[in-house]
Amino acid sequence: MTAFAPDELREAIEQDQLFLLFQPQVDLATGRPRGVEAMLRWQHPGLGVLHAVKFVREMAPTGLDRACLGWIVRTAIRQLAEWRAVGTPVEYVAVNAFAESLSPPLAEDIGRIVIDAGIDPSSLEIECQPESTFDARAAEAIRAVRAIDVRVAFDDFGDGPLRLADLHALEFDTLKIPVPFVMTTGPLDDALISSTVAIGRAMGARVVAEGVETPGLRERVRALGCDLGQGYLWSQLVRGAEIPRVFAGLSS
Repeated sequence: MTAFAPDELREAIEQDQLFLLFQPQVDLATGRPRGVEAMLRWQHPGLGVLHAVKFVREMAPTGLDRACLGWIVRTAIRQLAEWRAVGTPVEYVAVNAFAESLSPPLAEDIGRIVIDAGIDPSSLEIECQPESTFDARAAEAIRAVRAIDVRVAFDDFGDGPLRLADLHALEFDTLKIPVPFVMTTGPLDDALISSTVAIGRAMGARVVAEGVETPGLRERVRALGCDLGQGYLWSQLVRGAEIPRVFAGLSS
């Protein structure tokens, strides 16, 4: 992994080198798109387009992870407002964050961004990444985010350090099933998906299956009880300007 200097990371935020790509999440019962996940990329002047995992963690020691997440939320909320202004029925937008980057002050920042945009807080979802460390500080931040009615998801549920016991304290709104569980079709994978669905039902959380690439996989995760699907079956990752076209195609 390439190491980046703090000045280089700061310039990425300040000089509009960051951008978002989006992918719809589709209701498996109706086939209609419901919301989108926003995925961060960096148009690096020398290295080309970089995935967020290559640089976001390096921001944490510098404090720039808070500024980066604030930029992501502001950009995603502004894009959501633009979609709705042209009649595209995007119910929510989910953005990614490492739990250790969250803090009660950042939760306050997120609340202000949402309120200033005139968007219902439940239209925003913060997706905690599986590499995250769910310590007491992160748990406090997650509770603070949920207290302002912003939704919280756990990405790649079952593929990280989160313990089942942590669910009692954190109360996620969404559980996302990781791609390997979806794309392999053995009885153990079915059991893992069914178990996650059962946990989600008990929490009152929706369950999203990632990596749905074929009609067969769509029918499988639907039959196993997942609420939403996400993957190349419905759409590649696209720029924000393409989402109205994608939603129109999926809704027809």
